[in-house]
Formats: sequence, C-alpha cells, structure tokens
Amino acid sequence: MPRIFGDRSRVRERLMSTGKELFSRYGLKRTSVEEITRKSGVAKGTFYAFFSSKEQLFFALLQQEEQFREDLLTRQYQEAESAREGIRNIIREGLQFVSENELLQQLYQDDTYAALMQKLPEEEIKRHRQQDEADTRQFIELLQQQELLIDCSPEIITGVLRALFLLTLHKREIGEQEFPKIMELLAELLADGLTTE
Repeated sequence: MPRIFGDRSRVRERLMSTGKELFSRYGLKRTSVEEITRKSGVAKGTFYAFFSSKEQLFFALLQQEEQFREDLLTRQYQEAESAREGIRNIIREGLQFVSENELLQQLYQDDTYAALMQKLPEEEIKRHRQQDEADTRQFIELLQQQELLIDCSPEIITGVLRALFLLTLHKREIGEQEFPKIMELLAELLADGLTTE
C-alpha cells in the first residue's frame, strides 16, 4: 500500500482514538475539535478532511461500537446450546457492554443524542437506522423461520430489547445495588418469553 494511504489511515485512527477517549470522559458538549486535534497531534484542517464536525466523529465512533452487537449475535447463534440460552446471553452480555461503555453512556447525557440529530445530515441518520433495523430484523426472522422465537413482529421484539437496554440509563433511579439482579431476572424472563423452547 502506498505510504500516503497508510498515513491517512493512521491519522484517522488517531483522531478516532483520541475522540473516543475525550468524548467518553467529558461528553460531546464539553469536547472541542481543538482539544481532539491538540491531543492527537493533528492539525485542525486535517480533522476536517476526515470529519465535517465533532458530531460526525462521535457518530463514527458509535458505529464502530456497534460491531460488538454484530459479533455477539453471530457468536451466540453459532455457539448457544438453545435459543433460550442464546437470547439470555445476548441480553446479559449486551447489558454489560452498554453499562460499561462510557461512550455509549454519554450518548444519553447532556442532550448528546439531540445534538447529534440536529448536526448530522438527515440522510446519514436515516441510512444508519435502516441498516440497523434491517440487520436486527434479519436475525429475528432467521430465528422465527427456525421456530425458535415467538411469532411476533420483529419491530415489537426489537422495541422490547431496546427498552430493556435503555433501562441502563436509569440505574440510579432503579437502585444501583439491586440493578444487576433486576437485569438478570429481566434477561431470564425475556429469554423465556421470546423463545418457543
């Protein structure tokens, strides 16, 4: 590969790495392009050659984090002994990932989500949502075709799972000490309720 492409790739990776560190620590609102470029050792103009705004960088990082979901679904589909076990493990591991991922936690703090929706091109958001929904639908329909999941709209099943994951934002209100046991019980109940085994 020509050196210029390798350098370009390394610069983008440095911006992504620094952005993730700063966004995770300070949030979108309190992180500036100047801080990202200073800490990464990249000129501000170079930043804009890769990202049109700090919101676009944040969004690129979120898309990178979503690879975890794809890997988790694939691994559980291939390795789980039963659909019930696979769904339970997807919920457990997914909840743990969301709870421990500082970048994802920042998404719902300080109006970060609203800022992203305002700053990002509508077409980019629409394309991302459609791809996300198509991927989830494909997985759910695959399990339904094999009669492993209940006969229910994939949108409803996705909504139930999304609602569960959003509960991680309310850990304090629910009770931090009881939260892990509550989530474990919900994982068991959902796995029982969604599977046909």
